[in-house]
Amino acid sequence: MSGRVSGARLVVAYVRHRGVQVLVFALLGFLLAAAAVGPATVRASAAAAAAESLRAELSQRTFALQTNNPEVIDHLDGLPEIGPVQDGVGEVASGDASAPVAVRTTTDPQLQLGVLSAGEHPDEPGELSISEPVAEALGVAIGDTVSVRSDDDEAAGLVVGYVRDPANGADNTIIRVVHDSPSFHPTRWLSNADFYTYPELRQALDRRSATYQPVEWLLFSAEVNSPQLLRALAYVPAGAGILGGILFLSLVAALARTWASDAGTLVAAGLTPRSAWRHILWTSLGSVLLGVTAGSWAVLAGIWLARAEVSAWLGQSWGHVVIPWSQVALVTGTVMLAAALSVPVARYLPRLWSWRPRPTRARRRWLVPVAGAVAVAGAIVWLIALRASFAVVDDPTARLAPIGAAVVLLPVPIIFGALLGRAFPGAIRSLFSGFARAMWVPAAVVATLVLATGLWSAQTTHDANRGESMSPLPVPAGSFVISSMPDTAIPALRELYGDLGGHDVVAYEIPDATDGNLRVSSPGTLRCMIDSGVTTITEVPPECYDSPVAAPINTVLLGPPGSDAQAEGGLVAEDAVGLMWFSRDTGSITRTGTTDAQPGVGLGGNLPGLVVPADGTVAQEYDLEPSGMSEVMLTDFHRLSPEDQYTLRAGVLRLAPGAELADGTSRTGFDRMRTQADVVSAVGAVAAGTVLLLGGGLAVLAQRLTCRTLVDVGFSPARRAVLALCWSLVPALSVGLALALTFLTVSVGGRVLDVSFGALWYLPGIAAVVASGILWFFFYRAPEQGRH
Repeated sequence: MSGRVSGARLVVAYVRHRGVQVLVFALLGFLLAAAAVGPATVRASAAAAAAESLRAELSQRTFALQTNNPEVIDHLDGLPEIGPVQDGVGEVASGDASAPVAVRTTTDPQLQLGVLSAGEHPDEPGELSISEPVAEALGVAIGDTVSVRSDDDEAAGLVVGYVRDPANGADNTIIRVVHDSPSFHPTRWLSNADFYTYPELRQALDRRSATYQPVEWLLFSAEVNSPQLLRALAYVPAGAGILGGILFLSLVAALARTWASDAGTLVAAGLTPRSAWRHILWTSLGSVLLGVTAGSWAVLAGIWLARAEVSAWLGQSWGHVVIPWSQVALVTGTVMLAAALSVPVARYLPRLWSWRPRPTRARRRWLVPVAGAVAVAGAIVWLIALRASFAVVDDPTARLAPIGAAVVLLPVPIIFGALLGRAFPGAIRSLFSGFARAMWVPAAVVATLVLATGLWSAQTTHDANRGESMSPLPVPAGSFVISSMPDTAIPALRELYGDLGGHDVVAYEIPDATDGNLRVSSPGTLRCMIDSGVTTITEVPPECYDSPVAAPINTVLLGPPGSDAQAEGGLVAEDAVGLMWFSRDTGSITRTGTTDAQPGVGLGGNLPGLVVPADGTVAQEYDLEPSGMSEVMLTDFHRLSPEDQYTLRAGVLRLAPGAELADGTSRTGFDRMRTQADVVSAVGAVAAGTVLLLGGGLAVLAQRLTCRTLVDVGFSPARRAVLALCWSLVPALSVGLALALTFLTVSVGGRVLDVSFGALWYLPGIAAVVASGILWFFFYRAPEQGRH
């Protein structure tokens, strides 16, 4: 037959014969591709929109600088190819209609700010471009004249173009070009040249009178500060891959007998076994490839056609869709690999799982004692390592505890099987022993898997919780801190923050650091430094740091005139703090002193350690003058929605591109550790349940005839239920012991319970126990289903 029927015709005939199977594989490939490529495309397009928006805000320039120092501004005015931008807030009016807007003003026509959607960029004084939402709200067309009110100034402007913000679909901005005048106060300067290469600016940059950032760093900050939803989408392809693996394994288990029957039919028709299985392989690969291709292109086409709706759902405005070709290739390759492996696995897996040890009667007598001896040896190693963990923390012997626990678990299915078999009389005991042997390997593998994933998850969560409890927060929880923000940009920030629903804005002025820097410490740290004779921070002995704070030597900033001096609570001793003046020329301490201060809320870490009134004695004694830059804290930042938080961060990158940002709502390293532990627990649960169901399910299939025979000879349902229960208890008890060993290992015998180990480390064990219950049901129901 193989000579008469071509391979193509045979495949077509097989597809017609097994059309449902082909459809299932194609549908699985379609769904997996859509689930992986769709979120990856959305995430890539959103990231590209954010990058496009930021680059447009910087007029495609490479560096952005901010300052409020008059001397630095004078130097900047005399340098070529540096474009100034003033950010402010105002109102645009057309006829009787008006709308609040963000006003971006420049005197350099070469700066093409914003993404142009129609018309052209303004290149003459008096011309402006307007965002599409504002133009639509006011009914403004290109060529119309509008009135712009900003900072007590009103001027007419000719609309020459529409702009859009790819990262903000509700952008309300106008961009205008004006003549240079005393009312023009830039807040940032843009250049393609590194500002540090200008000799006139080096001293100001070294003294932090001006700060600047390369656009690549700002793009990185924008990516890090992307909305939580977009960050979460990064894990969807991996989740789809795990789900696909589970589904493929399930299909393999379900179709193994059918494929074996089909292969036998093809062999009977004249094909060799290898050729028969190859036809089945190519059929499954072709159907999966068809599904993956269709799923990928379908979701890409859907996102392209609905890009306006999808981007609006994210609060953005996409002009194009970015196709993540690497993700498409990875998904296609992974799914195809899984499909290619499915046929060989289906061919050989039943042989592997149907194998079980068949010891002779002489060896059988020694099997349980040997297993018990191995378990006892593992328990001894585990106890010795556990004692070492408690006695000496860094004893290398303690590392043997997981190994000892694993050695205990490997033979326990044999022991539990023998003990449970004693519940039955002679002949049934022998029958049960055969059933139990089929579960030795799956139960041992699953128990070890539960131990490994549980240990890693619990220990990682414990370390994260302990580290977090011992580490002071760098900024108050739920706040957002902007360091080195020009005072002239703060009104625009307040306006943006208020529009988003924020209220509490706290600003501390940064003193001018031309001559030196004033720092604060605890009085004890100051006395220790004086006694030790040190004059620089690098020379301070560790024992001088007597307070558990994130920054034992911190900055001093200026508060409102007439306010009380406040300091971080950990630095205050007897209502006083220590002061030290570092000379700008030498970097050494030249003056020391103390001042009265009360503990203040939200100080320390990335925030100042001391805030003194601008007209107080400390400011006068150390000649502290405002530098035109401030440190701003948005204390109720956590009350904003994730989308509004993202909008605010993006706005800060534009208003203060040289500022340093600290987000009290962002995930910390400890949060990431806990997330990794939870992911490992979830993956372990899926793996444990899948392995046990596959191993036990194949064992049930292999014993269907035996179970049916028991029914035929009058074995009652109650006795079959007990037999099935004891059989399913072999893996369940092994997993229970694994959970107990996991807890005792990570808690050092219950002695280390200072912080939580998390709530998910036992999830793999729970999944395995549930799988054992499912196996009991199928084992018990298999004979009756067989009779019907």
